[in-house]
Amino acid sequence: MESITVDLCLLLAIACSDSLSSVLSARVLALDSCSPVLIEEDPSELSPEQLGAIARAIVVRVNANSNKGSGILVSHQGSIYTVLTNQHVLTPGEPYQIETSDGQRHPATPVDGVDFQGNDLALLQFRSGIKRYQTATLGNSSHLKIGEAVFAAGFPSESKEFALNSGQVALSIEPALIGGYQMGYTNPIHKGMSGGPLLNQQGKVVGINGIHQYPFWGNPYVFNNRTHPPLWLRKWMVHFSWGIPAETSVQLAPQFFSSQGDISERSFCSETNYQLPIGERVKETG
Repeated sequence: MESITVDLCLLLAIACSDSLSSVLSARVLALDSCSPVLIEEDPSELSPEQLGAIARAIVVRVNANSNKGSGILVSHQGSIYTVLTNQHVLTPGEPYQIETSDGQRHPATPVDGVDFQGNDLALLQFRSGIKRYQTATLGNSSHLKIGEAVFAAGFPSESKEFALNSGQVALSIEPALIGGYQMGYTNPIHKGMSGGPLLNQQGKVVGINGIHQYPFWGNPYVFNNRTHPPLWLRKWMVHFSWGIPAETSVQLAPQFFSSQGDISERSFCSETNYQLPIGERVKETG
């Protein structure tokens, strides 16, 4: 049995103890508690080799001339494959190309008529004649626990090599940031990995990568209600990569995820608790 201690919890609680009620309407969620998380070996957990094989099969490179990103094979109907990626990966008016795991390049077209309601998501489709490709299985990010292992995959722009970076779930917030970003994790993601998947230990896609640690420009840390995180929280948010929950895409474009089952609900408790390692309890009612 492996024990993972989430050091962030103590710092969050100290910051919250001054004026917790002033932390806007944002709720920083320890998905179970912020006490040390015990991760027991689960027979359904995959080996690193199995996770790598799944990730390599379902992740594609998205080319839009000079702009490059990653994407996820999420479904197919006959010879038509659907790829989920970030909207910011796409350049309007440019021809798109999907490069699959076998090195084949396929002309792709954006899927029109899908309203992602401001979330940084987009769909592309391409046709494959004879070759058949594996598609992803999606999971529900709200089942993740703080400290749980996750794996970020994609194609960094500065390298031709596929990347699969390990880390842990660090933070989950509500409301979401602009673009739908709610999941903070310690995995490094690099330019070009946007649109790639965040996988859980069962190989299911639980998030879509999109914001890397320590962004070079702009301020992505704005809630979708146009309010800003308090300074103490923002100082911690920059340490993490950020992703959009997989269930957001299912909820907003269910016709492309009919084979995934019912994972569209993302539930948050109305009461946030911080369990400190020293036993002190701080409570916010939202």
